[in-house]
Amino acid sequence: MGIVYKAEDTRLHRPVALKFLPAELARDPQSLERFRREAEAASSLNHPHICAIYDIGEHDGYTFIVMELLEGSTLKHLIHDLPLKTDEILNLSIEISDALDAAHSKGIIHRNIKPANIFISDRGSAKILDFGLAKVASRSTTTPSATNELTVDASDSLLTSPGSTIGTVAYMSPEQVRGEKLDSRTDLFSFGVVLYEMATGQRPFTGDTSGLTFDAILNRQPTPLPTLNRELPAEIERIIHKLLEKDRDVRYQSAAELRADLKRFRRDSQSGQSAALRPASSQRPATSRTRFWPIAALASLVIFLAAGFLFIKRPWFRTAPPKQLIQRDLTANPGNNPVISTALSPDGRQLAFTDHLNGLTLLQIDSGEKRQFPISGPSIASWFPDGAHLLVTEVGTGTTVRKMSTLDGTSRKIAAADDTLVFSTLSPDGTAIAFSRFPMIDELWLMGPDGEQPHRILSLAGSEIQSIAWSPTSKRIALLHSTPPDQLPREAAIESCEQDGSHRVVVENDERLKGYSGGMTWLADGRVFFTLAQPPPNDKYRNLWSVQVDPDSGQARRAPTQITNDSLFTQSNFSFSLDTKRFAYLRTRELNEVRIVEISRPSGQLGDTKPLTSDSWRKWPAGWAPNSEGIFFVSNPQGKWALFKQELRTRNTQSLLSLPDSFADGIVSPDGEWFVFTQAAQGKSPKGSPELMHVPTTGGPPSLLLHGNFSYDCASLANVCVLRETVNGKNSYSFLDPAKGRGPTIAEPQSLSDVWSLSPDGKTIAFVPKEHNGEIEFLSIKGQQHSSVEVDGVRAGGGIQSMVWAPDGQNLYASAFIGKDFQIIRVSLNGHSTGLLHVPFGEGWPYIDSVSPDGRYLVYNFRAWETNVVLLENF
Repeated sequence: MGIVYKAEDTRLHRPVALKFLPAELARDPQSLERFRREAEAASSLNHPHICAIYDIGEHDGYTFIVMELLEGSTLKHLIHDLPLKTDEILNLSIEISDALDAAHSKGIIHRNIKPANIFISDRGSAKILDFGLAKVASRSTTTPSATNELTVDASDSLLTSPGSTIGTVAYMSPEQVRGEKLDSRTDLFSFGVVLYEMATGQRPFTGDTSGLTFDAILNRQPTPLPTLNRELPAEIERIIHKLLEKDRDVRYQSAAELRADLKRFRRDSQSGQSAALRPASSQRPATSRTRFWPIAALASLVIFLAAGFLFIKRPWFRTAPPKQLIQRDLTANPGNNPVISTALSPDGRQLAFTDHLNGLTLLQIDSGEKRQFPISGPSIASWFPDGAHLLVTEVGTGTTVRKMSTLDGTSRKIAAADDTLVFSTLSPDGTAIAFSRFPMIDELWLMGPDGEQPHRILSLAGSEIQSIAWSPTSKRIALLHSTPPDQLPREAAIESCEQDGSHRVVVENDERLKGYSGGMTWLADGRVFFTLAQPPPNDKYRNLWSVQVDPDSGQARRAPTQITNDSLFTQSNFSFSLDTKRFAYLRTRELNEVRIVEISRPSGQLGDTKPLTSDSWRKWPAGWAPNSEGIFFVSNPQGKWALFKQELRTRNTQSLLSLPDSFADGIVSPDGEWFVFTQAAQGKSPKGSPELMHVPTTGGPPSLLLHGNFSYDCASLANVCVLRETVNGKNSYSFLDPAKGRGPTIAEPQSLSDVWSLSPDGKTIAFVPKEHNGEIEFLSIKGQQHSSVEVDGVRAGGGIQSMVWAPDGQNLYASAFIGKDFQIIRVSLNGHSTGLLHVPFGEGWPYIDSVSPDGRYLVYNFRAWETNVVLLENF
């Protein structure tokens, strides 16, 4: 700001300080005028905690200000990266807020409150320096307005830079950063930054460049105060939070209001003899923190030995109970807009997440502020270590991996891999990306952070990679892998390996890991987080578990422990802060609703869709009554599964029979007499092999038909049912008698398929081969006749997800994933398709179940996922 000399006032015989303008401004008329005007304004402030201005003069053509001479040091030197004592914070803050109130009442805004501009005298009293001089700090001599100049302080060279805003960068208010019109509340935000630094020894908003610091001020929340100073009283923490409100309308509105809160807390604390406050000190020498370290060390040793004696000799001594797990919802997206992916920033302050409607959103966790980036189809893999960039993938005609800036949303392509790159994740040190390739997801690959030198390091022949995580040291990689769904018995494990794929070590081997690709991560404290399936009947839902693993050897150090206890949710997409105090994940709840839609005649178009019932219990269709007057469905009111029948005309619902807890799937036989369903292995069935059960719809105990990995379907116009089994990767179709079990084999086609349907007359099986999921193959149950058609518009854009015959035997209804959305289509036997119902991506999945025997109604199960971000603390 200038050059300061110690001088003597020869008229009044008192020491003073003379401050001269910098040479480059001393000859600028506009700067001189502002200098004089600001000196005049500051001289009007007669306050014990504002440095007094006595006069303004000139010497050899250079203008100077005569100021009060102060002995002591600035607050910047007093803090010196360490927190002050609580009583010092209170006393100095009250004095500074009183000085600000005096200045603001005169219409003067400082615009550059910072520790270097607050002087602490040898008597421990605060004095604010340089009121108004920020206006003349610019090197430009052509800028006409004082409101667009920036203070440049040589002592804060890393925190300041020439620009278009007033103030020192690290202490600016959000409105200063945005270049808005300022009022006295800007000083209060800057003082909040100073007060945070007094309480913690650290600045709340930092960055390697001015741009990163600006972004922190506008969009980020500082590290929680208790993390940096556990002795800080909660009231001071509240005051600082209110000062640092980014919206000035909810900030302190005046320095007088701030001073009143500070004085009230000091009074209450002193009257209550608060243990958190030390006696006020009238003087605090710079070496006061280190003077008594030998005494402190001896006292600490005595306390340590005494504590050890109590622990050993007193069985009643116990450690404090663990903190209670905190689960906090960070998003509240509805079922038609689930959160797709998420990642917690390294400092735990920001959450990046994507959803269908808004693209990518950056959430400031503690303030709730959001910024949205209109990126189409992004999926967040992880943050880069700098906390300012994201590793994202964009799915279009190919899968592109990009490095995206969270400051302005700009991105740079790292790799493009033609729809083959999956499970990509960045190492903690930022030097490598681990990934697998589709369809060879049994291989682990590495490449550099810019996509360079991709190379395979491991092959898991016969097992598919479900998730990848790096060790905290970036030396090892953990893999969650399992055998394919059609392979029995299903096996799954978590293991780790070196960066070259060597020294594989099993971390966890549990069948409850199987069939899951939701995520796994390796925390900085060495814990590996994963999920395990719940006991039947909720084994499709999972809970969060952790196991301590040595980051160097990959060996598990102790048995896993359960973290969450959610009954009807699944967890995925894990991320954590580097201090391991915060953990974020996606929590998903499946929503199922049976919907009935009338088929218009003769056009075949679909009419209005109506839910089967108005309650919110989960439910699935189970077949039609022979004369189409009613529909069977399964639901779980009050958590107990049961079979119901609803009359279409009256909407009356009848409960038919209770089902076991391990119930899954289910269909009513064409004659309406039997209900066939699967359940988890019981009794003498092989481990992991489901059981096919049947029970009369009139009631009675269920009994075993057979065991194996199967699905089943029945004709709507003939008393014929078919069983499809998968054994060692091969399909087999057989007749099924709902009363007696498996009948003669029909065929063993080469193509594998999970989507199939039996024609209304029971003579033809239509199925979608896995390797060509835009085709339909037809198999006659007599004579082994075999043909296929390619469905218009499906093969190139997606795949058929479910399918059922129309009663006329000349068409099929299917739900297909076409492009980015689901559609219900009608398909003729020559492959021509007609769109009937469109469901935008993210809003749900229509799973077609059946058409009524009279052809009037189509029934489908509408499945949606309510997915939101949950934050864990004290885990």
